[in-house]
Amino acid sequence: MTRMIERAPIYVLWLALLPVVALLASNLGQVRPTIGYRALALSALLALVLLSLFRLILGDWSRAGLLTSVGLLLFFSYGHVYNALRSVELGETTLGRHRFLLPAWIVLGAVGAWLIWRRGAHAPGLATALTLGLGAALLVPLAQIITFQIGRTSARAAELPTLELQEGEPLPDIYYIVLDAYTSGSVLLDTYELDNEPFLARLRELGFYIADCSQANYAQTELSMVSTLNMAYLDELIDESNPDRSQLWPLLRHSAVRLLLEDLGYETVGFETGYYWSEWEDADLYLSPERGLLDGMSAFEATLLRSTAA
Repeated sequence: MTRMIERAPIYVLWLALLPVVALLASNLGQVRPTIGYRALALSALLALVLLSLFRLILGDWSRAGLLTSVGLLLFFSYGHVYNALRSVELGETTLGRHRFLLPAWIVLGAVGAWLIWRRGAHAPGLATALTLGLGAALLVPLAQIITFQIGRTSARAAELPTLELQEGEPLPDIYYIVLDAYTSGSVLLDTYELDNEPFLARLRELGFYIADCSQANYAQTELSMVSTLNMAYLDELIDESNPDRSQLWPLLRHSAVRLLLEDLGYETVGFETGYYWSEWEDADLYLSPERGLLDGMSAFEATLLRSTAA
């Protein structure tokens, strides 16, 4: 078994998959795990292409695996180091600049390649250690994702009020639009010197009601939407001693307001928002772009790309 691991540098694949899986694990609940399938496939393909190329150049799998690992490590760490150094100043110069970091990365890559060329073939046991170590590192975020998917808790069901309509009374269309972080006209005027009144006046002309002095019931979108759509405060709906926010999501997807309106005969229409917890995939009509292998990047993929040398 050890001899097979030494010959086949499996750790290269673990290293390629680790950044994607770790990012998925750090965004549990914000995105569905399947959003990472293209990133996983492309990262694995990149690793295999580099491994095969270096195998042709160097003539053995051992050094090819080590050199590929150095390349992947430098590629996937570049964006993290760049962002960390953007807040570090030396005199009047910010260290987080490509003019400094890129040459340093080239030097590190060249030194790593030279060491592997000279000594990489004489490191018995290194491939086994890397395979086991990186495999264990990969298992940590994988376990987080699996445990999260299995152990999601449920909130208490909201109590439905009774609502009756006169026979033959038409059902008006209802739109629930959340303009996240869009502040009030008074704050826009006082803080940003922006007069939003013409826009608000036009909304009133169209029949909208503007709550001029309103304030959000909670400071975060998830909390506010759960409270609003269930017509209750959170302490009436969830176990506040449990910090797991996944207990909120059933109350978002099947809220008291939604159940009440569906009971009256309404059809529901939802669309992909980019945030898994707010998507009503079981609505009567769910609008979502078909994302093929060659389609544009998702927000998750863009976030991953910004953490790399790309």
